Amino acid sequence: MKSRSPFSIPPNTFRIPIVLIAILGYSLLLVASNFFIIKPQMKRFEELKQRQTLLSETYLQLRTTDIEKILQTLRKETTYNETVRQNFAQRCLAPIELTNILNDLNRIAIVSEMKVLSIDPLPNQKHPISPYLKKPISMRLAGNYNQFLKLLYNISQTSYWLLLDNFTISPQDAQQQVVNLTLYIVME
Repeated sequence: MKSRSPFSIPPNTFRIPIVLIAILGYSLLLVASNFFIIKPQMKRFEELKQRQTLLSETYLQLRTTDIEKILQTLRKETTYNETVRQNFAQRCLAPIELTNILNDLNRIAIVSEMKVLSIDPLPNQKHPISPYLKKPISMRLAGNYNQFLKLLYNISQTSYWLLLDNFTISPQDAQQQVVNLTLYIVME
């Protein structure tokens, strides 16, 4: 008799029908796991991939829309700023018109029924950044408060920039006050 080792497989253990059944069972197990476990996961993966693509497209569309809105806003602001700049430039005077301005200020004071005591141009003030020049003019006038308010109104109605910098009102007598004011004229 042959001696068998403790780890040997008996010769009749693997019969052909048993092996076929085992292979068939293993195959069925793989198919079932593919059908019930892997296939739903793959389907879910494809759905998530499509959703990611859709979200990416939506995100890009939103970014593009935001950029378009920002560009549209910037265009409107640029147009507005250009209009304001043109309006400002239209009200600026050429430096050669100073005598006309002094005559205008005298006329404004007379129309406002104020007595002109003096009108003196002061040295120019140029800002290093700005292309515009501010020409200060000192005025000394006599009149009452109503006349002074008329003067301010008439100054505001000029077709060029007349900026009131400061003023002082000192009583001269019971009816009259002396008004000292500094105006700036904006020139190119």
